[in-house]
Amino acid sequence: MTGVKIKGLRELDRALGKADKDLRHDLRKRLKAVANTVAVGARAKAQAKGLRQSGDLIRGIRPFALTGKAGVRSSALHRGYSYPSRLEWEGGGQGSPGPRATLLPAYEEQKDKVIAETERLLDEFADDFDQRGTTA
Repeated sequence: MTGVKIKGLRELDRALGKADKDLRHDLRKRLKAVANTVAVGARAKAQAKGLRQSGDLIRGIRPFALTGKAGVRSSALHRGYSYPSRLEWEGGGQGSPGPRATLLPAYEEQKDKVIAETERLLDEFADDFDQRGTTA
């Protein structure tokens, strides 16, 4: 699982859950759209590395947005264990990704873009929130 940590996002998400469920849903949808750019890159990397034995690895690479976080994960299982985790870390040094990794390299390539898009998204979201507050 790969993602960007945004300080205060969990608190914002929870507050929206209590105050305005539509805004909360919109925030998560926008965060998931940003994470999708990394998911697309990770799927392309998996395809290019020939990791398509059954197709579930590539299909399983998806963006997510939950309370206080957004990112990309792969849900494929192989013989009962998390195959994507093994691919990400097997053969790498201490804490570094292995040669067949896809999620972390895709994120690292697009990190600046993801951060900029997330900042823009939060600015737009704040503007939308202000407009709703003044018209409600």
